[in-house]
Amino acid sequence: MRLRNPTMLVTSSLWTPTLILVMNSGCQECDDYYEPPSYRIAVFDAGSRTPICDADVSVNEYATRRSTTDCTYVMEIPPGDSAEVRVSHEGYKPTTLNVATTYEKDSCDHPIEVKIEVNLERLP
Repeated sequence: MRLRNPTMLVTSSLWTPTLILVMNSGCQECDDYYEPPSYRIAVFDAGSRTPICDADVSVNEYATRRSTTDCTYVMEIPPGDSAEVRVSHEGYKPTTLNVATTYEKDSCDHPIEVKIEVNLERLP
């Protein structure tokens, strides 16, 4: 069995408490579930660092989907060496970033999300 996190188990008997500490060896319980590699894009007001939750965000001209759990936008990482992330919002200067399409994998060979932060400047 592979463990996701270090686990501490405390047991006691009538005579003496026993502490058993199981250390994480860096392994975790793996499953066969596959989720494609993706970007998680967070958009902020550059001056106040306030999240912008209704921006128009695209990767290589394909619209992203907004996360329902937080103020981020999610898109699969496209094939190729790089991708173009475009972000716009009314009252802000549009921004375009060229980002790598490489990503890391965890110990189960699952892709780890690539986090991108975009700061939009307000128009004068």
